[in-house]
Amino acid sequence: MTKNIKMILFDLDGTLLNSMGDFATVAASVLKRYYGVDPEEAIRLYRETSGLPFCFQVEKLFPKHPDNAAAVEAFEEEKLADYFDKDFFEDVLTVLPLLKQKGYQLGVSSNNAESVVLQRIQSIKNYFDIILGYKDGFLKGKDHFDLVKKEFNLQTNELLFVGDSLNDARTAQKNGLAFMARMGTFPKEDFDRLDFCFDKVGNFYEILTLLESETKKLETSDQRLATGE
Repeated sequence: MTKNIKMILFDLDGTLLNSMGDFATVAASVLKRYYGVDPEEAIRLYRETSGLPFCFQVEKLFPKHPDNAAAVEAFEEEKLADYFDKDFFEDVLTVLPLLKQKGYQLGVSSNNAESVVLQRIQSIKNYFDIILGYKDGFLKGKDHFDLVKKEFNLQTNELLFVGDSLNDARTAQKNGLAFMARMGTFPKEDFDRLDFCFDKVGNFYEILTLLESETKKLETSDQRLATGE
């Protein structure tokens, strides 16, 4: 599914940035405070619904609860306490320039607030051709994918989405995109339970290896067609 890829879109938190553990801790505190959820159960609920804006997560978990707005406000404020000090994964900083050298266009597609995404990605923004975050009526998924296809004149099969959550995988599948799962937020076993196929990687070096493998297969196939083999 990755043989025609021209652009790679990356989720931010848990994929490029080592932030999901702290987000889960903040979410657990918020869910206990506003809904009385046990911290361990709160972390499980947060992870299961990750990949969505937090306002969508709490509405999914606690539909029409009167404290939803206050909980969202608390989470969005508290998660930023040391957010801009978080490190990008080391392999990210090594592999992104290699992907650029190989001619891939790169983008960020996150459901973190757009203003936060733009600020957080500032130090490595030169690697990316487009940076997208969440704002009202504009979410990671179809909204982002359609904009990218229009802006860069791409077909769906020319996009690869890389994310760390089960919702990221489902979003790519629903929209017909090739997907690679960065394991860490979820183990391989959780991704394996989904009823469609995609690659699972432990680090960005594996993304590079898989893309290079598909390119070599395509080149070999083209050579055979040209020689009539």
